[in-house]
Amino acid sequence: KEIFLNSNYYLKPEMLVFWSKRLAKGKLNIDIFDGANRIGYYDCSPYAEYRAYDVSQITGIEIIDYHFVRKLYKNFRSRATNSVKIDNNVIVKESANVLKIQNEFNFLTSIQRELDFYIPVFDLQVFDEKASYKMPLIAPGDISSYFLNNRTAYFIDNKFDSFCINYFKNTMSLYYNKTVAQVHEHRSEFDFQQTLHSRMLERSKEFISYVQSSPAADQDLQRHIIDLLNTLTDKFGSFFKSGQFDFISSSPLGKFHGDFCLSNILFDENSGSYFLVDPRGDETSPICLDLAKLSHSLNGNYDAILAGRYHIALTKNGLKLNIEDNIFFAELFDHILEKLDVHTKNQIRLLESFLFLTMIIFHKDDLERCLAFLLRSRDILLSLPLTENSEISDYA
Repeated sequence: KEIFLNSNYYLKPEMLVFWSKRLAKGKLNIDIFDGANRIGYYDCSPYAEYRAYDVSQITGIEIIDYHFVRKLYKNFRSRATNSVKIDNNVIVKESANVLKIQNEFNFLTSIQRELDFYIPVFDLQVFDEKASYKMPLIAPGDISSYFLNNRTAYFIDNKFDSFCINYFKNTMSLYYNKTVAQVHEHRSEFDFQQTLHSRMLERSKEFISYVQSSPAADQDLQRHIIDLLNTLTDKFGSFFKSGQFDFISSSPLGKFHGDFCLSNILFDENSGSYFLVDPRGDETSPICLDLAKLSHSLNGNYDAILAGRYHIALTKNGLKLNIEDNIFFAELFDHILEKLDVHTKNQIRLLESFLFLTMIIFHKDDLERCLAFLLRSRDILLSLPLTENSEISDYA
């Protein structure tokens, strides 16, 4: 087995043997070379089974050179129906979900004339079973890598908060040009609360059906997921009925992205500009949904869960999700929300908790991650001043 740490990684010399032990986890022989010189090593037991581990998941290894994405644009986290390829500094996004690709392309081409922070796209190709479009390669790529490596200076130096504030304000201003009658007509036509409620019930039902029919599912894991999923679905159902989500109906409207999280925000170091990719392609939506998505990343640690940086423990008090939160990013979100002055933090965090619940259907290939999302949803709810939290506390 050979493992190479190229120039994308920096390790202090005195830490080499320590990190090699962490990497090997007692099951892999490690030799560390500087050129032709062997400068470090770790020998495991000769009887241990050899296994390889992803070095990028080890805390303390800092990625300092992001140019490698020009060769391997791995920061795109595509779903099973998607594929992303690189061809001469052009990204080709292809999917079996033809309608989704068409909606994304139409949204991006229409909004580009009004909001230039969306990535330009071209060459839409539609076939019976797949569709694709192209966009320029942006390096270093999506900014979730900076978040995962705690590069707080990057967010300050490149004025990430200003970008977010401008994005929300400019997107809202486009819709403000409509007459009061047009806005009222649109709100009457689209009941966003009902849409979210129905989507939750449909996805929860589909996910439970999937888990129960999966012969490979661990029985304890399956039980924990279904129990917590049912508890949270019932609780959010009561929130919709009791008016906890009424703020959605009065939330400012606009042609918002729909999935405004760090992995869909790219930074171009050449121009110093941000670009958005992978929109939902909806014509109009309330600002609170994109704010909740941003909170999802900055407060909820969504990207860290995707990267596997969490641990679930079964304690005497129930399941506990261990994950390292960062106060810098929480305060960064608070600053953005304060400048916009359209929603309270409790409103957005309630919706963020809801998003952690409804998104597990897209991660059903990793049930442990789904449980982490559900536990995150539960923990956010428990942190909010809601009188209805007693039943959830029983499952804590």
